[in-house]
Order: sequence, then C-alpha cells, then structure tokens
Amino acid sequence: MFEPLDSNAIRLNLSSIGEPDCPGIHVHPSIDSTNNWFINELRAGRIESKHVCLAEEQRAGRGRRGRTWISPPVGNLYMSVGWAARNMKHSPEAITLAVGVAVCEVLEVLSGRPIDIKWPNDFYHDNRKLGGILIDGLSRNDKPFWVIGVGVNLRPVEHKTIDTVASAGLDEVWPDAHNHRNYLAARIIKAIFNACLSYEDNGFSVFRDRWASHDITIGRKLTVHQATGTLMQATGCGIDQSGKLRVICATSGDEYVLDAADVTLRVD
Repeated sequence: MFEPLDSNAIRLNLSSIGEPDCPGIHVHPSIDSTNNWFINELRAGRIESKHVCLAEEQRAGRGRRGRTWISPPVGNLYMSVGWAARNMKHSPEAITLAVGVAVCEVLEVLSGRPIDIKWPNDFYHDNRKLGGILIDGLSRNDKPFWVIGVGVNLRPVEHKTIDTVASAGLDEVWPDAHNHRNYLAARIIKAIFNACLSYEDNGFSVFRDRWASHDITIGRKLTVHQATGTLMQATGCGIDQSGKLRVICATSGDEYVLDAADVTLRVD
C-alpha cells in the first residue's frame, strides 16, 4: 500500500516547509499525461503559473522525443508544475538541467543516498533510471511559460523502460517513501519554484557546480545517438558553461559539444 496523493495534504506540507504560495493543486486518479492536461487547461484559461497537476496513473506519459514514460498506478510520482517567467535575463536553454539538479538534491536529501543525473534530464541510482524531467516550453504574453513534468519511481517498474534502461525505485534507498508521497511532492514543488526563480535571475551559472557533483556521465564510456542518426562511442567530460554536454570521441580523440543528442551509459 501507499499514501494516496491528496491536494490538502500537499498544501499543508507546502505550508510547513515555507511555501504557502501554490494557487492550485489538481490531483487525478488517472490521466493521459500531466503535461498534456496542464497545457490544455492553461490554453483554456483555467489554470496559471504555480499550479500543479498530479496523477496516480498516466495512460500516455511522455518522455523526451515522444518516448513513452511508463506510468502504472503503483505509488510512483507523476506531476507537472507551471511557471511563468517574469523577467527572463538569461537564455532558457538550460532550464531542464537547473530544475533537474534541484529535484535530484531533494531525492538525495530525503533518501540519504547519492542520486545521479544523466544529461540532460534523467535521475539515476545504482546505474538504473529512477526518474526524469520533461519540460514543455510555451509562450504567454510574449514571455516563456514552462510546463515542468517530473516522474519519480518509488518502486522499480517491473519491465524495462522504453529506452531499455533498467529502473530503480526510491523505496530502495528510502524504504518509507511510499508513506510520504505528499511530503515528497511538496518538497519537489518547492524545489522547482526556487530553481525557476533563481534561474530567471542568475541563469545556469549558479547550478553548474551543483550539476557536476551529480553528473553520472563524467569519465564514463557513452554511446551518443546524434541528431543526424549516427552513433558515436565517446567518453563524457562534463558540461560547458551553458549546459551542453562535452564528450571525447573514442575514434578520433576530438572533443564534441552537444546540445541535442541521446546518451546511453555503456556497461562493457
């Protein structure tokens, strides 16, 4: 069994951790996708910035590049948070990384165990996928509006995810996580709010060192699926100042800086 998601419980937890400003918390037993629901409601004018959508199940959860995010009703966390940028002073291209490291830090603090990030948006534990971030960028009143989707496995999905990576569960490192889902949701919501606010004011520079301390790709052998459709075997060497991935090609020894690619950890 697991603690059901409850909007009132999440709101009480937000207040207890110093984040009372969350105008709408919408919990659904089953939904196609929390990001899709949020976008549709936003366009209809029924929700706004700092609203949150959560679901016990996603029937058509989305990952990067249209992949399916497997989202069964087993007590995992599926949620989307809306954020309207006020006065964007920096390029928005690394917002996914900024939000990702903020959520990663919450998972690490609550579990007491190291949690890693794989560029650009996946959480890992023990070389297995724990969750991920998907941000849909929109525009409202000529300013960026981000719909920030977060998925966290509390229990490992029994079969492999769509990208064939074995899954991990937060319950493995925080055995009581399933009894504190509303608190976990509140901590993630607050972390996202703080990350977006900081990113608007400071850009990615204040997140880069924090990212590096969790970066699972540094020094690892990688298979890079490039946007052109070609594969490259490489070694990861961190990210640059703007959040792009730096790799060394195993064949040529040349360094590449990537802003659009899929990266797989090699285990050979």
